[in-house]
Amino acid sequence: MDRHFCTKLKFDLRASAAALGIGPGIMVAANYNNKEFVTIVKFGISGILVTCVAYLAYLMFFSITSNDFKSVLYSYILAIPLSYHLNCKFVFKKIYSLRSYSWFVFIQLIAMFLNYFILRRLNLYFEYYISAMISYGVVPVVIFLLNRILVFKK
Repeated sequence: MDRHFCTKLKFDLRASAAALGIGPGIMVAANYNNKEFVTIVKFGISGILVTCVAYLAYLMFFSITSNDFKSVLYSYILAIPLSYHLNCKFVFKKIYSLRSYSWFVFIQLIAMFLNYFILRRLNLYFEYYISAMISYGVVPVVIFLLNRILVFKK
């Protein structure tokens, strides 16, 4: 790839982020090296897989219980072990440890309550499946940042 193109791409990403008011913490992608970029892509792939499992589980449990909290809780119970496994082995290439799993579960609990809060608010205005699509699109960004900082440190 042309070196000038990469420099221009970095500049365009930074300018776009600045125009959107996104801080430097979110702009990891603008300063990536190839290894970090691959990590972000792998996280996205595993995140899409886990999100699909969690979303389908949420829809299934909601159709059975008609209860937001129970549906989110059950979907997270199914998704957490899958997500930890994929993040350890596929994304960050780390070994399993009780400490990292504890942090991982703690972050997932934060994400679960954030997800629940978003769903409760959006369900006032949208059908539950639309609310779930929005929520399950926002929460993974928070999860990636917290995992990168607290669980799977370099």
